[in-house]
Amino acid sequence: MNRALNPSSGDTYTFTVKDPGASSQQRSVTMTAGVVTTSPVQNVKVITASDGDRIGYMLFNRHISTAAQPLINAVRSFAQGNGIDDLVLDLRYNGGGSLGIAQLITSTIASSAGNGKNFVKIEHNDKKQDYYYSFITSYNSACLPMLDLSRLFVLTTSSTCSASEVIINSLSGIDIDVIVIGSSTCGKYYGFIPQDNCGTTYFSIELRVVNDLETADYDDEFSPTCSVADDDFEHQLGDPQESLLKTALAY
Repeated sequence: MNRALNPSSGDTYTFTVKDPGASSQQRSVTMTAGVVTTSPVQNVKVITASDGDRIGYMLFNRHISTAAQPLINAVRSFAQGNGIDDLVLDLRYNGGGSLGIAQLITSTIASSAGNGKNFVKIEHNDKKQDYYYSFITSYNSACLPMLDLSRLFVLTTSSTCSASEVIINSLSGIDIDVIVIGSSTCGKYYGFIPQDNCGTTYFSIELRVVNDLETADYDDEFSPTCSVADDDFEHQLGDPQESLLKTALAY
């Protein structure tokens, strides 16, 4: 079982399974392990509301390096033509990751509101110097598309964590209104820099991440502006009738 859950590419395993239902028969399923490239940015679209407003939507699942270009492409599509009036950023499954990726997407949302301000401050104890990340206007020497929004809708669950919460906190720190739709986030504003030592890597909690106001007041979580039960399995993500997105659109 352990080998099957953590296989090498090309390994083949046969599983005996039984489908739900007392009368179902056992069957065998053979699976071959392979390399899978995830798509951290999905369902990018513009929804036209009944009053004519244009609302951008995208599902953003992981703060990993391969998310950078899809995020830029998504923002560029939102900025084209007449642009969008609002953005719904679906972070319900996003457990965090790279602060650099969070800096990228947050900067495109904040745009001019972030000029001269800190995206985050990394605070340590008195044995190590604090340092700052500013809002950015370019990535890999290329200018970023900008949305210049005064507010952001974020769809959340308890799986929304760490770098995803930094997006909320950072924007709130420069007076951009963040409307949280869904359920409470995980409440993680602390972090670590992995340190290798003779084959053992230590992940000791050593820092906290605060916004331009030098606050991170979500020890327990970010509570939703509008509370909606986790996940609507009757509708696809990005469907305007899906419960979290529907609530955001109604707001």
